[in-house]
Amino acid sequence: PDAFKSELIKSIPNLRAFAVSLCHDATMANDLVQETLLKAWQHRNKYIEGTHFRAWVFTILRNTYFSLFRKTRRENVGQAAMI
Repeated sequence: PDAFKSELIKSIPNLRAFAVSLCHDATMANDLVQETLLKAWQHRNKYIEGTHFRAWVFTILRNTYFSLFRKTRRENVGQAAMI
């Protein structure tokens, strides 16, 4: 767990830069990184030691972003239909 925690902490600046490049909003990027860290920690038993850790957490972040993007779009379409 200590090695995992260390890798996770070390990846935060790169995750934040990637999140900002995806959403172009610093506040949303911080939220994405926080959600990514939480998901990575909750699923740390699924990480296979010796594989590319950075790719694993970046994939979590990217998938979290796209899920949020799809959810927001669905909500906006639903609200437009009500008007």
